[in-house]
Formats: sequence, structure tokens, C-alpha cells
Amino acid sequence: MSLSFPVELVLEVVQYLRFDPPALCSFSLVSQHLAQVCRQYLYHRIELKNAISLRDRYNQLLDSLEKNPSLTGYTSELRLYMGMQVERDFCLAFDEKLPRLLNLFHKIEKLTLTCQRHATIDYITESVEPPFARLFSLETLREVSIENVPMFPVALLQYAPHITYLHLSSVSLDPTRVFKLGPPLPTSGYLDSPFYLSLSTCRSDPVYVLTELLRNGGRLSHFCRRINKLFLKPREGKLSDIQPYLRFMETLSLVQKIGGATPPLKDLTLALDAADVEYEKLGPFLPTTITSFLLDVSVAGWTFEKYGPEAESFFSKLPKPWHHLRTFDFRLHASSMEATESTVPRLISVLDTRLSSRDFPALEECQCTIVFDQSWLKNDDTAAKIGMDGVVVTWELSD
Repeated sequence: MSLSFPVELVLEVVQYLRFDPPALCSFSLVSQHLAQVCRQYLYHRIELKNAISLRDRYNQLLDSLEKNPSLTGYTSELRLYMGMQVERDFCLAFDEKLPRLLNLFHKIEKLTLTCQRHATIDYITESVEPPFARLFSLETLREVSIENVPMFPVALLQYAPHITYLHLSSVSLDPTRVFKLGPPLPTSGYLDSPFYLSLSTCRSDPVYVLTELLRNGGRLSHFCRRINKLFLKPREGKLSDIQPYLRFMETLSLVQKIGGATPPLKDLTLALDAADVEYEKLGPFLPTTITSFLLDVSVAGWTFEKYGPEAESFFSKLPKPWHHLRTFDFRLHASSMEATESTVPRLISVLDTRLSSRDFPALEECQCTIVFDQSWLKNDDTAAKIGMDGVVVTWELSD
């Protein structure tokens, strides 16, 4: 069948349907040309997710890709749910055909390995070590996310010199696992690439592992030395729970200063979920070389009489002078927090008092966003913006 529509119009229709796989499948049956166009969207992202029909979908996908291996050339994102409980007699991590599937991909840019919580998986088997090492070593691979995976072998990350983003969420790391493979590829030539590390809701163990690897110059140190963006979100917000994260940040700062070069860490986010953190104790751990700092705090049941002194104490204890800080963002998500219209001006007073040009000479932008529980506010406005001496406070209502 020949197309009677302009190519630009056909491509626009396909773009519109790119998030609707069933529609794309139907559209691809119109002609061979449309089938070629649709495939780049149908196979762009492959996700074997937690579903009752996982076994059937998995076998159908493997059969289709083995018969048409060129289809994997369209795949840039691969998300694998390694362990789950929907099909109790089937676990992707232990399936004997998994190595065959992994070996088919050669242009992956983003890789995610995740497990359902409480899934019956304790480790990654030796049979998938070579194909996983090959995936991690792809020159196209840039982003790796490991979520809810128990005892993930740190050694596997040695084979990924090209990645620029590593996200670890609710994982535990196995620093002792040794693969029966050849040595990983050398990392020289990639050490200048900026690196983004995200540690979210992990217990203390993996953070201690990363700190020791960094301190001793071992595996993963080539990543840590070039971290320019760092996101830290402890599982709990108590000071005892975030202490390992702060020690990691302190060690990172010291290691990056070795050799006298300018430390690459420029962007720092601390996301804390509890109201009982003694914020003034965070100050000594914050690197004064960063240029952008976001403090994201979620609290419940506070009044401003509690919040105000905590905020003022935090600002007063920050290391000063802070010559490089250009942007500061303070976000407060407050549920069940009693507040009135006077809260915002009082907060501005705190910020104006503490963020002086003498202590923060390079500061160009400071923004504070407070999201209140709507039911506790007397004011029904959706937002109120008040500025004073360059400080902007955005007052919002949650849905």
C-alpha cells in the first residue's frame, strides 16, 4: 500500500500516538513504511514490570527479539523488575533465559533494575554476571537506577565507566562479591565527565559502604571524585539516621579537595522528612564550595513557634563566609501545620537577617516555598508572593 498523505503529517500522527502502544501496533499494520516508523516508538522503552501476565509477555518479547534482533537497535531504555510476588513460581532474576534476553541489547542509554518490596530475591545469580557486565560496559549507557534490590554487587558498577548518573534507592550493597570475569574496562578518559549521585531512602549500610570505598580509594572512587550534583534523602529524618549521609558528604568533600584542584561538587540537595532534626548541626557538613543548595523539608504538626527558631538556628550555623553560593532554595512541605498570614512576613525576616551579603557575597537568588495543608489555612488564596531585598517567598496550598 502506498501512502497518500504527506510524510510530515504521518510523522505527526505517530508522535501523537507514541505513548499509546496498542494504537501504534494497529497503525503499524497499515503499511511496511508505517511499521518501520512505529517500531522506534514501540521498542524505545522496554519494561518487564510487575504484572500477572509477566511470564507470557516475557516469553513473547524474547521470541520476537530473537527472530528480529534489529528491533533492539531502537531500545534506549530498559527497565527490569528482577523479583516480584505476583507470579510466585516465576522470578525474572532466576530465569534461565534471562542471559539470552540481556545479550540482545546494545544501545541502552538508561537501565533500571528494581524489585517489588519483600520479593523473594536475595542476590544476582552468576549466570547473569557476564550479560549484566556487558550491559553496564556499553558506551551508550549513561543512567543507572537500582531500586529495592537486596545485596546488589558493587563490583558490577566497575564495568560502567561511561555512566553519568547513578540512583540508589532502598538498596543494600555487597562490597565483597567478586565476579569470575575479566577485569573491567579502564576508566581513563572519562574522569572529567560530571557525575550525578542520588541516594534515596537507603539504610545506613550502603552509605557506609560508599564512604569506605571513597575513603580508601577503592571501587567507585572514580565516580565519587567527579560528583558535581548530589541528592541525599535518608530513610528517616532523625539526626541519627542522616548522620551516615552527612559523613559521606564530609568524606566526599575531603577527597575532592585532594590535589588542590577545584572540587567538582556544585549542586547539593538535602531532602529531610521529619520534624525532629536539629538543623543547626547540619552546618559543619555542608561544603562551602557548592554554588546551588536546596534544603527540602517535610514536616507534620509544627507551628511556626517550633519552625521559626529551627530555621533561624540553621541559617546562623551555616559555615561562613560562603563565597561560592549563588542560589539557595528552602522548601517546606507542612501538613497539619497551624499557620496564619503573619507566618510569611516572619519567615522573610529570618531570611533577611541571616542571608546577608557579607556572609554570602555571591548569592544571586534565594527562594523559600512553603506548602501548607489547605484545611489549616484561614486564607483561601492559591499563592502569595512577597519579596524583600531579593528574597522571594512563595506561599502555596496543597491539593
